[in-house]
Amino acid sequence: MTKTFKLLLIIILFSNYINGFGQKIPLWSYKNNNQPAIISYNLLDSIFETAKSFLKTKYVYGGCSEKGFDCSGLIYYVFQKHNILLSRSADALSKIGSKIIFEDIKEGDLLFFKSRDMSSNRIGHVSLVIGKTENSFQMIHSTNRGVVIDVYNEIKYYQDRFLFAKRFLKTNE
Repeated sequence: MTKTFKLLLIIILFSNYINGFGQKIPLWSYKNNNQPAIISYNLLDSIFETAKSFLKTKYVYGGCSEKGFDCSGLIYYVFQKHNILLSRSADALSKIGSKIIFEDIKEGDLLFFKSRDMSSNRIGHVSLVIGKTENSFQMIHSTNRGVVIDVYNEIKYYQDRFLFAKRFLKTNE
């Protein structure tokens, strides 16, 4: 091998080592939980379209792939596809972002719900708000019916179990 080729090979290998061998640097990470992820409306729409592409995907406990999702697995997977790294569990997701009052919920917010045990305030479910109307909103989530879009005001089960909403996204437009 020529010296030039060897030097070029060393430079390529070293730069790959420094850059994590092709790993993307995340646009945002859950480790930055005190700072919102600043994104464009186009990226937010793309996140919603990715989530919708999994409609009717079956529910799988602990699932985090196109073969099946649990609630937090869907959120984790969709955002990871857009280079936004989130925590994997609903409980851990509840620790990022800022709490917002119910009246201020908007697209991109995460909603947290009690588990089936109504006497507990333990987080048992998470969903993503993908649409807003004057008096309600649409949320996408993985349920025992698979990945579905529900209108919050039409499902008493979730109204009774709502705990809080969190915002970790901020649009720059």
